[in-house]
Amino acid sequence: MEAVVIERERFPREKLCGEFISPECGRHFEEFGVAEAIAEAGARRLTETRFFSISGREAAIPCEWLGGEALGLSRARMDKILLGAARSAGAEVMEQAQAVVVGVEDGAVRKIEVNDGGVQRTIEGDLFVDATGRSAVLSKLIGRRNGSGETKKSPAAYLGFKTHLRGTKLAPGRCEMYLFRGGYAGLSHVEDGRANLCFLIDTGTARQHGASGEQIMREAIMANPRASNVLRDVVAEERWLTVAVERFGKRVPPQASNLISIGDAASFIDPFTGSGMLMAFQSSALLAECLLDPDGDLRARYEIEHRAAFGRRLLAAGTLRRAAMNPRLASAAIASVFQFRSFRRVFARLTR
Repeated sequence: MEAVVIERERFPREKLCGEFISPECGRHFEEFGVAEAIAEAGARRLTETRFFSISGREAAIPCEWLGGEALGLSRARMDKILLGAARSAGAEVMEQAQAVVVGVEDGAVRKIEVNDGGVQRTIEGDLFVDATGRSAVLSKLIGRRNGSGETKKSPAAYLGFKTHLRGTKLAPGRCEMYLFRGGYAGLSHVEDGRANLCFLIDTGTARQHGASGEQIMREAIMANPRASNVLRDVVAEERWLTVAVERFGKRVPPQASNLISIGDAASFIDPFTGSGMLMAFQSSALLAECLLDPDGDLRARYEIEHRAAFGRRLLAAGTLRRAAMNPRLASAAIASVFQFRSFRRVFARLTR
């Protein structure tokens, strides 16, 4: 079976991401044959995540509850390694190429027209996988062709920001989460002595701070006492990346029988769970398992398995997001139920 990977950017490239690689991802790295390369790329070992409320309360979740140590590594390095593994496995990789038209006949995708650096190419196939993240490019192209509501853009409820910092007072081996009015932020070490700060904030609060990543960090995030201490002397090493977030949870499946979505294109889980990359790997593995069983309707079977695997954790994450966005409720939770080890274990497992 021949495989073609179409990538819009040229690698390596930075991407807005918490860059927290959950312990469960280690098994997938082993299967891909990239575990050693990930370690050699400078991945930092992370042993716990600590949550800090705006009132100063804190609660810890050890990574061992999730199966071992987590890793901190920039998406620029991790994605380059994974793309190299795809090439080594025999896939044709097209970088700086963009899908512009999806050809559908009798309810199935027959071809994709691609702008490959100014040259038009036609990619034909039996199975197409939308792994384009929250943008869900292939699904939207079909929706545009059919005139469906999938192409209508909803107002962004949240904005996400990310940059790499130097000069933090973050302890080695720790990921820290800071709750603040209108959002939450995550900070963890990555390679080369840097730390990744990534945060989600509601659009109304973001506008009050000029929708500037630096200004929001200084004025909103650092209103959290712990964040103020850890981030006081930091310097942003690169420009702030920003994305609009319209919604979380499961997306409507693509309108084509042989187009299957994985990762964020299929469902987007709240970043504070630290399981975004894990869900990308798990949904890919789930599709591979379905492909190995040729009987029945592939897409129907995949959708059933996807709901069974991820439905509960998406629901739990949505409930927890609403609590995290309410500073008083979050502080009360950390001061009370989060002090119980058993509840923190349940919290960790619900998002997995």
